[in-house]
Parts: sequence; structure tokens; C-alpha cells
Amino acid sequence: MGVGIVICSLYTGLFAAYILEESKPEPSRFTMDPDGHGIRQLFGRLEYLNTSHPSIDNYPSLKVKLEAISPSEIQLRIAPPPSENRQFIPDTDIFPETPTPSKFNNRDLEYDLAIKYVPFSIRVIRKSTKAVVFDSSVAELVFTEGQLQIGTSLTSDKLYGLAGDSGPLLRRMGKTHTFWINGGEYYPGQGNNLYGYHPFYINLEPSGHSNGMVVMTTSPMDVDLIDGDNGKHGIIYKIMGGILNLRIFLGAKPLDVIGAYTRVVGRPFLPPAWSLGFSLSRWGWNSSAHLLQHHRNLERSGTRYESVMLDIDYMEQKTPFTINAKFKDYKHHLKNIKDPPKTYIQIGFMMKKDMKYEPFRRAYYNNLLIKTCRGDLESGRNYPGIVTFPDFLNPKTSRWWGKLIRGVYHDFLEFDGICLDLNEPKVWGNKVEERNCPKNYKQRFPYTIKAQRSMSWRTIPPSSLHRSSTLHLDVHNIYSYTKTRSTIMELRKINPNRRWFILSRSHFMGSGRWVAFWNGDVQSSWEHLRISVPNLLTLGMAGMAMGGSDICGYRWDTNVELCVRWYQVGAFYPLARTHNRYTAKDQDPLAFSSTYRKIIKQTMELRQNFIIYLYTLFYIAHTKGHPVMRAMMLEFSEDEETHGLEQQFMVGDAIMVCPVLEKNARSVRCYLPRETIWYDFYTAEVFEANPPNSQPGKQGRGKRNCEKQSTKRKKGHHEELRYKVKQSKGMNTKKHSLKNYKNYYNSNVYLCAVSRTSCKKSSFESPNPPEQHDAGIQRNQTVPQTTLLTPHNSTVVIPTRVKPKKRNQMFGNIQSRGRYVTLPAPLDKLNILIRGGSVLLTPYSQQHRISEIWENPWISMGVYLDQKAYARGQLYFDDGISRFKSSASFSVITVVGGVLTVVPKITSKAFCRIIKEISIFGMKEMPRSLLYKGRHVTTFHTWKENGNVLIHSLRLNTCEFHKIVYRF
Repeated sequence: MGVGIVICSLYTGLFAAYILEESKPEPSRFTMDPDGHGIRQLFGRLEYLNTSHPSIDNYPSLKVKLEAISPSEIQLRIAPPPSENRQFIPDTDIFPETPTPSKFNNRDLEYDLAIKYVPFSIRVIRKSTKAVVFDSSVAELVFTEGQLQIGTSLTSDKLYGLAGDSGPLLRRMGKTHTFWINGGEYYPGQGNNLYGYHPFYINLEPSGHSNGMVVMTTSPMDVDLIDGDNGKHGIIYKIMGGILNLRIFLGAKPLDVIGAYTRVVGRPFLPPAWSLGFSLSRWGWNSSAHLLQHHRNLERSGTRYESVMLDIDYMEQKTPFTINAKFKDYKHHLKNIKDPPKTYIQIGFMMKKDMKYEPFRRAYYNNLLIKTCRGDLESGRNYPGIVTFPDFLNPKTSRWWGKLIRGVYHDFLEFDGICLDLNEPKVWGNKVEERNCPKNYKQRFPYTIKAQRSMSWRTIPPSSLHRSSTLHLDVHNIYSYTKTRSTIMELRKINPNRRWFILSRSHFMGSGRWVAFWNGDVQSSWEHLRISVPNLLTLGMAGMAMGGSDICGYRWDTNVELCVRWYQVGAFYPLARTHNRYTAKDQDPLAFSSTYRKIIKQTMELRQNFIIYLYTLFYIAHTKGHPVMRAMMLEFSEDEETHGLEQQFMVGDAIMVCPVLEKNARSVRCYLPRETIWYDFYTAEVFEANPPNSQPGKQGRGKRNCEKQSTKRKKGHHEELRYKVKQSKGMNTKKHSLKNYKNYYNSNVYLCAVSRTSCKKSSFESPNPPEQHDAGIQRNQTVPQTTLLTPHNSTVVIPTRVKPKKRNQMFGNIQSRGRYVTLPAPLDKLNILIRGGSVLLTPYSQQHRISEIWENPWISMGVYLDQKAYARGQLYFDDGISRFKSSASFSVITVVGGVLTVVPKITSKAFCRIIKEISIFGMKEMPRSLLYKGRHVTTFHTWKENGNVLIHSLRLNTCEFHKIVYRF
């Protein structure tokens, strides 16, 4: 019946714990449904009973509130009584007040609650599977003024989230994650605390369900992942101050949990359409003429950047809110460009400590700056010299900040967006703690987090003071958040209906509702390219939908291969921006030869082709909270093989990207999840995750006749293994040039999977112009049914079945059902697969600019059928710039049972699109006729050899209902 369980315990002997008190005058009370089904609320008082450790300075009593917010969401709040509370509690703008619980019948609750009196603990149990998704008894409840601790068990070791560092996608048990926003350097893979604070996790359950939890605090914390015995795992939060405010989420899928979390902290913002294009940025422009001339040269070469960023070059002596004489004519140069790029500017770091500097002088006399614990101005060293730090907890600071921003907008440039850099805040070096701080400062915090080097490294000391003597330790993690909040409020005073673009390096829970982000000063290295993918995937789960990594790297000189591969991955970052510093060489397309310039140009055009789809995904993120760039496990959580995949990813639910992230690689291994089919984007060739006559999880069969041939080790490269090509009629074994490259693909070739020790993985290398490579190919007499042969420039499959795994006892209902394929990846190719069951809408013709895509109503539709001949897609469109969407269009397209329908959900004639061409892929049988509005459609073509249908000249308005029936 789902009745909440209350367990009472007796205690004897030495004991130290909080207990749920039932004595007068404030007895704990439970609120239950009138019919007695399930606990819905608990309001209680916890008393600390200590007979074993009298020295522990826990609060003697606490207030506990446990409340069912919805059938799948719970809030747990533990805090001292108001009369005794010495803890810092953030304002309600950061953490909105708990909404009134929605009206629902407790029979709909997806969980049971188990309350233990002595020692006090809570368990949340999923009704359908009896899985314990939360159990606080795994760790002692600690609540002192400067140290809090609470823990919970995990249903499995499949843990994701905890965004803010550079660790792997799948969090490893036994590690500690520190949450203290840091301005240090970017160290990939080491798990150091960096620029974000998102203590939210997702845990996959053995049944295939998901759950998640977030601790809503601003205080520094360590999160220990416990790898227990017998497959039991847990997580312990150790927090320096604040209160315990937890939200627990239950969902059928991980996306449900993310949607519930973003509903609490805020949905991601809908970006302006222009920001979806490639952005050109560099620290090192000599003048405005230099920057815009370079942009014109890119335009002449056929390369289009939708926006440019002005870095600190435009400032006088790198001082915020000043204009260098070489950039004062930027607005004039911009007017001389036809269809000029959008411009966003670096708006400033900190205030230069100089009485001759007007912004500082006003802030100083109005008491708007952070101070030391002794009452002096807090200061440090950064680009302008000695700098001070505005206190954005003071409401007056926001007004002062707004005047400075509006001054730049009106006097210098009517910019389209702002970049907030170094807003952790960052200082150079290790700031030494003041020795004369009050004695109780150190005593208040018996526990210190495991911060990178120290809590004062590259930032201001935790002992600094804000308005009302608020300790910087309590608000350090929201410094960038409060600065962003002030910035967006003041920009909306310039134009309240405009979607302003704000790019921020530092971010906090809920920052995604205002800002895009980039993941810091990455190096031009393969290691940083690889780690950028799981970094963005993890932050996407935390509600930061729009973000990216500096394409080609920020530090060090790049090289052509690395840069080309980074452009390919970056084409599917939510934010595509190239940026580097003045000490590194240029890395835009003009820096390379014509061959590589052409490859980069084609990659940038590839993103343009998907702009309509990307914009729709951002609308979905804005309304549902779902990430744009998604980890494979978000879409295929029931397939265990996807749980640790971080080198391939989904864009929305329709596109899978398998990028090359390794040096000198000319092939890429890609996993095809579960029982579905995939289409090569370029050729529409079909890949089946489970082809006929194959067993999921088994190594693919097929005759292997591989002969290993060793090669010399080249200097600077790993030793390569090559394989002889078996001589067969009509096929030679010489090195093959690009001229006869087609013959290889059109030959009846089976690519054998081999490894260094056995015949399992291929070393196939595709020819890469202008260099020549041997084709490591194995020839068989017959081609197995699992092999797909395709024309030139298409994808050749090297099937590798997922190795049989010992059944994970915890994941009895989850197993791997797909297979790996090795795909050729010459330097000019990014492997893109379209998921069967998807509908994609793209520009009808190749457009050079996003503005042209918005002006041209003609679009094309691609329908990619799954095994059941089903497909579904969505289209959202508006003006691309207005904040208040008074008019927009939103349509849903479905194909089922041989019927294609277009159903408008939101209609506005100004933003209707016209579907001029429909391509349907994957038909098992070709239709004899098509019916539309009761008449036969004659303007369609079929290709019997690949099951594709092209319908043209129908001109379907997406704001109207349409129905097309195809008959066989």
C-alpha cells in the first residue's frame, strides 16, 4: 500500500548522535494522506545526545523538515532553530523558496519514507523496485557552526554529475571531489576543483531507473565517493558551514532527473540565434582595423564567423571600462562592413586600485569593495596591476556596475554581449591569510576542504569580508553568480526585450539560466581535446546547456592536425568558439594552407546545416532542461556499454558524433547502442546495432585470415602494426593512391577486426590527401551479412561485437546489446550517424550566414525510419533575438504506419517554415503512390537499391496540419 515506515530504536551505553525528539513542547509530527497512504511531511526537532564525545561541538538541537514536493521529488532541510542560528543562509534569489507542494494523491507517490528515531536517519525507497535511493544512516550526522556532514548510500557505482572539475564522465568510487571555485590552471583528468560549483549527481539504478540529489548550499565542501564492501557504495558530503538543504529526485530515465533538477535551480536560457554560429576570438589584435580586416579576409576566403570578441586589447593598459586609442574607431570600421559580425566584449576583471581611476574612486567612496578581516581594502595583483574587488552582495554595487556598462555601450560600442573572465575572482599567486584576523575565525572551521594547493591560491582569502560582515568563505562560490546577476539586470535596462549574450568562465548552480560558459585556459594538446568532451557532457547535466572549449586550444601553438580535429569536434559543441592568446600563433583557417583551410571551411558549413536542429534543441533545453550535447548514457541508460562512454556523444536525441581524438588516427571506434539502426549522414547507408544472425554481446563471426607484418618504429610515433592484404583476383597489394581509392571501397572487401595480440581489431587507415597510406585491409572470399560496403567517401564498417561480460549482479536488468564498429576517419571527415526514428529539418540550400537562414523560409526534411518504420522530430522557430516570445512557431512531425503528419502546436505566420523537400530513408518496401489531401502525388522519386524516397514540390507550411499517406 506504500505506507511510510517509522522505526523506533533503543540505545544503551556510550552514544553520540542526533535523535528525533517526541517530547513536549514541540513534538515531531507526521502529515499523512487521509486514507493513511504514505508519509507526506515530517516536521521535527532533533536533539543531540552525547555520552561518548563531550568535546564535539554540535548544535544541541536542530529543526528538521521533510516534505514531498511531488510524487517524485523530496526536500530535506535541517537547520538550527532561528533563535540559535549562526549559519549563513543565501538569499532567496539564489535558492528560490520551496514551492507549495503540488496537489496529488499519495497513492501516486513513487517512494516510501522510512524514519528512524535513534539515531535519527531517513531512507527513501522506490516503491516499484524496493531500491533504497537515499539512506542517511551510512554516515554520522554532524552539524556544528563550521562543519556539516551528511551521507547517503548509492544504488550502484554508476554515478554522474558533480560538475566543476576536469574528471571523467563516470565518477570513480574512492575519489574526493572538492567544491571551491578556483582560478587556477586547467589540469585535465586530475579532478582538481576549477571554475564551477554544481554538487548535483545522477545515479543509475540496477532496474534501469535513475535518481539524483543536490545539496543546495554555497559553502565549500568535499564530496567523498565511498567504495564499500560487497558492491555497496555511498557518498558523504563534508561542508564548511551553512545549513543542510537537500533535494532528492526520482526518475524513470536520467533526463527526467535532469529536468526535475533544472526546474529547481532554473532552466537554461534560450540563446540568440547568432550565437550558435562560429565565433572568432583572440587576445592579440593590434587595432580595430587589424581585427576587422582579418574578418574581411576570412569572408573573402568563404569562411564565415558570426561573431567576434574584443578581448582586453581594446582597453587602455588592460584596465576595465577604458578604451585604447587604437580601438576607438571600431564602431566606424564596423559600419563599413556589409552584414557585420555580432560583437561581444570583455567587460572587465577587477577595479584597478588608483584614485585617478574614476570607477575605483566611486566604488571606494560609496563603500562598494570587499575588505580584509581588519577592515582594509582587499587587494591582489592582476592584469591592470594592483586591483580591488566589487562586492556584489551590496545592492548599490549593481547600480554602480550598470552605469559603467551603459557608459561603454553608449560611448564606445553598442555591443551584442559581454564576456566575464577571471570572475572566480582570480588573483595571481597565493594570497597569504591575514595573521591578525579574529581568533574565532580558524576555530569556527575545524574541517578544511582539500582545495587545490590552498583555499587562498589564485583568489582572495576566505577571511575577507563583504557587506554586513559576511565572510567571503560563505559566498566565494557565488561571487561570479552575483556578478552575473547584476550584469544581466543592468543589460535589461538598456533593452528589456533583448536576449543578451553573456559568456562567463565561472559558474554556479542555476547560472545556466543567464550565461554561456567556456571551460577555461585549455592547452593546444590532444589531452585537452579529449578531456573537453566529458567536461562539457558533465556540465550539460548540471543545467549549463551552452558551453564550449576554446577550439584548437588557448595556450601553446597548435598544429594543423590537432586544429582540424578540434574544429570537427567543436562544430558540435553547443558553443563553437576559437580563442587563443597573443603568445600563440593564429589558428583560424587563414593560418593554414588551402587544403586544410578547405577542410575547416567544410566543417563550419556542416554546423550551419544543423543550425535549425540546434536551435530547436536549445528551445527544448529552455523548456525542459535537457542538455543539447548529451552523454550516450542519457539516451541509452539501459545499455551498460554506454555507461562509461565519453569519447563519442549525442547531439540531442537524433545525432551521434564519433570524433577522432587521437594523434595520427585515421579510423575511429564507435559504439552502436541497443536494438536500433543508424544512418551514415553523408550516404544514408544503414548500420544495424544488432544485424540478422548475430547475438547481442557476442564477438562477431567471420573468417579471419590475418597475417601480422611488423614495421619499423618511426621517430616520435608509437610502433604501428600493419597487415598484409591477401591477394585476390582484381586486387593488387601495392600502395594505393587517392586515384584508385574508390576501387577499394567498391571492391567486395571484408575488413577483418584484429588486435595487437589476436585477430580482433583492425588497423585500417584511410588515405589522407596529400599523404599516402597503406590500406590495412583483409580480404575474404565472401562478405558476411554484418558487413556494409559503401561507395567512395562513405563509411565502411569493421564490425566488432561487444565482448561477453560477466553479468553484473547489480545490473541484472541492464546489459550491453549493441556492437562496436571501426569507421574510416581521414583528416577531412567527421563521422556522424543519424539515429533511426528521427526527423531532421535543415536549410533547403546552403546558406552562408545564420541571418540568411532566418530570412529564407525554405527548409528540407529528412526522415530516418527505425525498424518499425517510425520517426519523430520537432521544429521551433522565432525571431532569434527577442526575450519575450510573443510570436513563434513549434511543430511536431511524426511518421507511423505509413502516414506522415505535421502537427502545429504554436503558430505564428511570421515564423512559419515551408518544407520544400522530404527525403525518407530506410523504407523496406517502395511505395506505389502517395496521397496528399485526397489526391495522388506524382512529384516523388524512389531508389530501390537503398530504400530511399524523395518527395518534392509539396510546399508544406509548418503552421498548418498536413497528412501524407504512402501506399504499397
